[in-house]
Amino acid sequence: MSTSALGNLVRIVPLELSDLPPHPSIPQQSQAASTTTPSDSRLITFLLAILDEASTFISPSTFSTTFTSLSTKSSPPSASPVEVYKREISASDVSSIQWSANQRVPREPPAKVEDENWFARRSVHKNEPSKTSEGSASWSEFVFGLKEQHSKHEQDFTPTLYDAHYVLDWNEEIRNLPKQGGTNEDWIEGENGIRYTDITMEIFEMCHSLPGPLGPRCFPVLVLTAFTSPTSFLAVTVPVNLLSPAPLEAAYYSTGRNATDPSASEQQQKRPVVGVYAAVETVKLLGNGEGEEGGIEVRDGDGRDIEWIMAMASDAKGNLPMFLQKPNLPSAVAKDVGLFMQWIKGVDVEKERQGGKDVL
Repeated sequence: MSTSALGNLVRIVPLELSDLPPHPSIPQQSQAASTTTPSDSRLITFLLAILDEASTFISPSTFSTTFTSLSTKSSPPSASPVEVYKREISASDVSSIQWSANQRVPREPPAKVEDENWFARRSVHKNEPSKTSEGSASWSEFVFGLKEQHSKHEQDFTPTLYDAHYVLDWNEEIRNLPKQGGTNEDWIEGENGIRYTDITMEIFEMCHSLPGPLGPRCFPVLVLTAFTSPTSFLAVTVPVNLLSPAPLEAAYYSTGRNATDPSASEQQQKRPVVGVYAAVETVKLLGNGEGEEGGIEVRDGDGRDIEWIMAMASDAKGNLPMFLQKPNLPSAVAKDVGLFMQWIKGVDVEKERQGGKDVL
């Protein structure tokens, strides 16, 4: 296959702190950047590079030609079947990516290159409130649960996820960026023509308990969300190394601060194995035709369908080789649909929004 469509950011090779846009909590990185490209320019370039790459990776044309169907599964209490797919990207294809030659965000090529095993799911749901339509969720509920406070809400509906530890964010810097558009419509436009709005970018350490004798796994990740139109949004997760070139003070599990924190629970004090995780997720309100994206009007319960697609690749590391991880991943990605539907049914979205719950 051609590697021309493969970018150097949405990979399971962790980003280094020096790859990220300037941030006051990354002093050694921001000081170096201050003598070269202005901070705003670096931030805009990085945001557009990763959002464009993720949008292309999961676009209908790319998804239909690069992902292979595996099976269709049920995921109760979701009323919709879940289609499961896979995509294998060989180590040689990963090696051929333009790492340092990338014109937008150059990165050092990885010292060790491995295959990437991507698994994906697609499900289509009625745009109906979960409180009145069993196994469904409305557009407003999808936006609340998957666009707003993405990582914290993932913890809310994932039983094995015992901590979504906030590290830092660029949200204020993003709000202060010079935007295109007017007072009622601020956006930044990608090279693909997509106008991204309401962008967030944060770092979290996502920590899971594993069954049996296996120790916990923590995945340090950079998470971006953005609307790609009034009726679609995107969430992107990529791994990040919080210890290189020097440990990030705000990191918790990566630096081992959790083990000596007297306020931490017994589970939180366990020393985790640090794994890698990447994901691209998109939710679209469809039109009346199958696969047709809706217009600008957004209304719950309007008879349209909502398409939810998620693709992920991970490596839990430690004494758990990939050949043991791979067989479990298709069922795991499908199960998340039911977990979300079960959780959102018990959430009063308007009340939660009025409460102004903060990720901090």
